[in-house]
Order: sequence, then C-alpha cells, then structure tokens
Amino acid sequence: MVLLGAVLVAAALTLLLLRACQPAEQQRPVIAVSIPPQRYLLEQLTGGNFDVVCLLQDEANPESYEPSMNNVLALEQSRAYFMMGHIGFEAAILSKVSASRPDLKVIDTSTGIDLVASGHGPNVPDPHVWVSVGNARHIAANMHHALVDLDPPHRGDYDRRYAHLRQRLDSLDGALRSMLDSARGRAFVVWHPSLTYFARDYGLRQLAVEQDGLRGTPQRVEQVLDEARRLRVATVLTYRDIDGRTAAMARALDARVAEINPMSHEWDRQLLRIAHALTDSVP
Repeated sequence: MVLLGAVLVAAALTLLLLRACQPAEQQRPVIAVSIPPQRYLLEQLTGGNFDVVCLLQDEANPESYEPSMNNVLALEQSRAYFMMGHIGFEAAILSKVSASRPDLKVIDTSTGIDLVASGHGPNVPDPHVWVSVGNARHIAANMHHALVDLDPPHRGDYDRRYAHLRQRLDSLDGALRSMLDSARGRAFVVWHPSLTYFARDYGLRQLAVEQDGLRGTPQRVEQVLDEARRLRVATVLTYRDIDGRTAAMARALDARVAEINPMSHEWDRQLLRIAHALTDSVP
C-alpha cells in the first residue's frame, strides 16, 4: 500500500510538472467536478475556456469511494470545485484541501433541487439527483451562474451555450416522456435505489433491495420478489458492480435484465437506455 501510494504521488507530480512546462498561452484554468454526469453537463458550457477534471471514473461507486492523492492534487490546482452535493466523499475531500486551498471556490450544483427521501437511511435525501432531466436543468443553471462569476469576459459564450443546453435538455425530456408514457404506473426492480428521481419524473415505481442504508438481506430480497410478483414486474435493472443476485431475481420473476450505468459520462444516452429497457418490456 505504501508503494502504491508513492507511485500515485509520483504520477500526479509528473502530470503537474508537464503542465507547468507548457507555454502559458496553452494552459487553461481547471475546474473540478465530482462525477462523470457533472462533467458531461459542464463540458457543454465551458467550451475551450476551462479544462474539466472529474474525481470519479464512470465505474466508480460514489458511496464507497475514498479520495486519492491524485484527487487532492487536482483540487489544489483547480480554480473551483463544482460539488454534486449530498455525496459523502465530497465533504471528506474538501477537508483534505481546506488548509492548502482556503480560497477554493466551491459550488453546490444541487442548489434549488427538490430533494426526496429514499432508501439511503432515515431523513437522508437521495443523492442521485443527476438521474433526472428536471434536476439537470437546476444543475446546468448553477453551473452557468458560476462560470459567469468565474470568467465574466466570456459571459456571452456561456449564455449561448447554456441556451443551447437547455434546448437539448428539453428535447431529451420530451423524448423520455414520449417513450415512457405507456409505462406510467409500472414498477421495476433495482438493487440499489439510484433511480428515485427518474421514477418520480415519469410516474414509475422503483423497487429497491437496499433500503435505509443497509445491504440487501435474503429476507429483504424475498420481500421485493413478493412485491414484484404482485405488481407483475417485467424488468430488472442491474449494474456492473453488482453480483449475480440481480440476475437470480430476474430469473425468479421471469423478467428481462438490462444493465445500466447511471454514473456514465454519456449521461443522456444512459437515461435513454433506461427508458428503452423499461418500455421494451411493456406489453
């Protein structure tokens, strides 16, 4: 572990030295974000004015993730940190850089979102706010305001890109509503309760095995299966980092399995993939 840590530090320092050796006119200021869907939205707004670095990769689990030395160094080199809000590791990494970067501008991109409770624990808001086009409108607006504040000379560029992004979000929302209109009221099974906002937006019902922040027990699996049979669930959604238990539930329900990745940088395609998975099973 000590050797691995030394390798990570050496790699990060090498990247910083290479960046320092670039001509000043080629260097761009850096903005850090927490997760890939944020990076997708922010890149639609920044154009070539900022480099956007993401602390997590597409396959990472934000609820079990621990910040690395590379993450700390990335934040220390950033003009601002666009946190998602309500994700545990964000507070941890901010505490690590608070001494070295007390001037770091921190923007909570979830400001203004109507948070809902979920299976993450009593009185704990569901942190997966990005799996909703409606929420993405708030996230994009917060990013737009922050960019204008960070870089006033390019306000016109940010205004134009923001207007274009809003149009794309409206089109995506319209497409999802058209696809899911016939599925309103239907239920689906998922292991981790990550699609609460998606289900809320389009009139769906999420049956999650994990609840109240606890791992799924055999008893809880049976409860979900009983409810799923009663509701005639036809789709089980699964993630790459979940073991074969989800597939076993699908077999027990004689339901189809669809793999999704709500953490993907291809945020819009993932929402469409989820909608396709649900509507393909609707009779």
